[in-house]
Amino acid sequence: MRAKHNNISYFVIALALFLISQNVHSQLFLSKLKTTKTYYKNEKWQFRVGLGIKWLYDTPRWTRIELDGLAQYRLDKSWNLLGGLDNLYRFEESNEDFLEIRPWIGITLQTPIRNWLVFKQRFKGELRNFIYTEGNLDNETVWRPRYRALLDYNLKERSPKRKWTLSGGIEWYIAEDFASGESFPSSQEYIIQVQCKFANQSVVSIWYTLERFSKLGSGSQVRQDGNTISLIYSF
Repeated sequence: MRAKHNNISYFVIALALFLISQNVHSQLFLSKLKTTKTYYKNEKWQFRVGLGIKWLYDTPRWTRIELDGLAQYRLDKSWNLLGGLDNLYRFEESNEDFLEIRPWIGITLQTPIRNWLVFKQRFKGELRNFIYTEGNLDNETVWRPRYRALLDYNLKERSPKRKWTLSGGIEWYIAEDFASGESFPSSQEYIIQVQCKFANQSVVSIWYTLERFSKLGSGSQVRQDGNTISLIYSF
């Protein structure tokens, strides 16, 4: 069993190095900080809110502030229904600032493969409403379905106070329609995550995301990909 675990660890590490090596010439590097709080949870329902910020290191300067809420209803041990509202405000030097109000619905499916390996799927539909706060662009509404497949590998527990999980997967943005003011709309995301869950149920996770953008960035003459490092704290 240990040999199998080691093989999976080597595979995930190799996958991470491969994704990074495929993107060494990307001109975009981003970071994201986020915290989420679960303020109600029982056997069926879960409600949580989140606050985050994402920014671009390169020029032109680009920053996005996020405030979101989520409701989850557990159908059974495998299926969950989701719904939420995301509010995002984007600042950029070379493009119009906008507020995006994004109500969405979704469904998730978790399929255990082994007691240490779980295949997770999520389908999500978003109604993206763009409200421009300056410039001459008209407000817009865009519908965007998306699908994510993720493989969770539970690492061997070395302490009863911490549980480590290693994840890898991909998310497809099925419809690549984007708003006029968007500089970096994603079409695919390749995800690698390391997560630590503590005895008090709080979670710290670090994500590396390789983002494939569906059009040229603002002011760019070549198609660019994004490297995003995210640090998320949930409690």
